[in-house]
Amino acid sequence: QEDLKRQQQIEEMRREQEKLEAAKKEEEMQLAAMEAERQMEERRTARLEEERLKKEEELRLFEDQKKEEQENLAALKAQQQLIEEAVAKAEAQRQREQEQREKEQAEHQQMLAEQKKLEAEQKAEIERLAKEKERLERETEERAQLEAEQARLAEEKRKQQAAENLRQQEEKERKKQQAEQQRIAEAEREKREAEQQRLAEEQRQRLAEQERKKKEAEQKRLAEEQRKKREAEKQRLAELERKKKAEEQRRLAAQKKQEEERLRVAEQKRQRELARLKAKAESQLHQYVPAIRRKVEGEWNYNVIGEDKEVHAQVIVEVERDGRVVSASISKSNGSEQFNRSVLHAIRKASPLPIPDDPQLYDFIRKFQFIFRPAA
Repeated sequence: QEDLKRQQQIEEMRREQEKLEAAKKEEEMQLAAMEAERQMEERRTARLEEERLKKEEELRLFEDQKKEEQENLAALKAQQQLIEEAVAKAEAQRQREQEQREKEQAEHQQMLAEQKKLEAEQKAEIERLAKEKERLERETEERAQLEAEQARLAEEKRKQQAAENLRQQEEKERKKQQAEQQRIAEAEREKREAEQQRLAEEQRQRLAEQERKKKEAEQKRLAEEQRKKREAEKQRLAELERKKKAEEQRRLAAQKKQEEERLRVAEQKRQRELARLKAKAESQLHQYVPAIRRKVEGEWNYNVIGEDKEVHAQVIVEVERDGRVVSASISKSNGSEQFNRSVLHAIRKASPLPIPDDPQLYDFIRKFQFIFRPAA
């Protein structure tokens, strides 16, 4: 029964130690989670990996510590009074650490709101760690049961060395606890200072970032206003230019229309004048044709046609302003080739031909035609 009581006390101390370790791990996880929220998204995977490695290291240290405790378990069980004092000290230490944790938790209450943002991401990791913890606890319990059986079998052998081992273990435990307490206190102090510095730096960076974003937003707003003003001015000038061009196009269109109308009227007038001159030229040329025909007949050789008195030829003649013949050709004839040549020869000999001397009529009579029909 006494051995059972010692085992229960050892088990209780072990559970308290595990609670302390679990609480410490939980606090570290919370701090790591709050740290993770403020870091860049691309560092999230690396941070989680670092936390995982850290937890594995803690588990390894825990396993090493458990191994060491297993080695000294027989001596601790043999010394009930020492264990009770150690348990009392551990309980006192646990209470102090619990008070310290409560104080720190009070200080970190303002950070819990930020932690909630990451709870969804951490939930899976926490569940995995909880399962891992349960597995380790089961393995530890199984090892403890095995070790208890081994300790019971080896108890008689260790009794002779119990006194010396007790003294050495007590001294070793005392030094170890003192060193551990100092280490934990120093680590907690450094952690709090680092956390405070980190939070202060984050606050400063956050304020600086807010100020930078505010300045950037103001600069963007001013730039956007300037751009809108320039765009509005550009549109206004473009609209003025468009209206000016439209007005100029309307003016040019009206001017063009007026010019076209003027040219049309002038062309109509010119056509009427040309028609009048052409009619006048044709009328006067018609009056001159008998004189032209007589002059050509005067140069023509009647012997060419012989007894054929019905021969005639339609002649096209081009003359200079003074009546000199430039060219002559037969467009239609019922006579021979000799007759045609004789008519053309007579026309050239009759040059210059009598034509109207009005210079306005020359363009209309420069090239004319008449029928040469020899008189009987």
